[in-house]
Amino acid sequence: MLCKGCPHRYERFEHFFTLQLAVFSNRANSVLGALQEFVAGELLEGDNQYFCSECNKKVDTVKRTVLADLPDTIILGLKRFDFNYDTMQRVKLNVEVPFSHDLDMSPFCRENLGETPADSEPAIIREPGYYQYSLAGIVVHYGMADSGHYFSIIRDPVQTGLWHKFNDDEVTPIQNFDLKQFYGGLTGKF
Repeated sequence: MLCKGCPHRYERFEHFFTLQLAVFSNRANSVLGALQEFVAGELLEGDNQYFCSECNKKVDTVKRTVLADLPDTIILGLKRFDFNYDTMQRVKLNVEVPFSHDLDMSPFCRENLGETPADSEPAIIREPGYYQYSLAGIVVHYGMADSGHYFSIIRDPVQTGLWHKFNDDEVTPIQNFDLKQFYGGLTGKF
């Protein structure tokens, strides 16, 4: 919580390895767009102002989530299920959500979002490869929102570049792996 009407801020730290990303708003039509929206936050103003306990009053405040420390492995879950209030049914959103084999998380981390650390915190300096991830696996869902089938596509960690499809008890190598053939329902593990 970053108060706009006063100099105070309020933080809570949580360890994570999974991020659930909304990918169907006007701004988030890709994994990178969804990550940008994830850290953008929202302005609490008007009747929705935040009560600053230091000032003992309500103030305009930016409420947002930023990444302070990255785990070795990140699982990005794409929120592909929604509820249609017209039909009163759960629906699956089948749209293409592009992403690549490599992901740079630096634009979504606290130290790169223009936030200054609190007076008691030292400036954060990271190793160059700290923010870099390579795609290691994908979970694909085929079917409707209330039913369907999941399978996984996983890169062999020993033989770099060799991908396999894990479908129930059948494991098959994938030749000429192309992400676009699976854009219908993906969750990527980096």
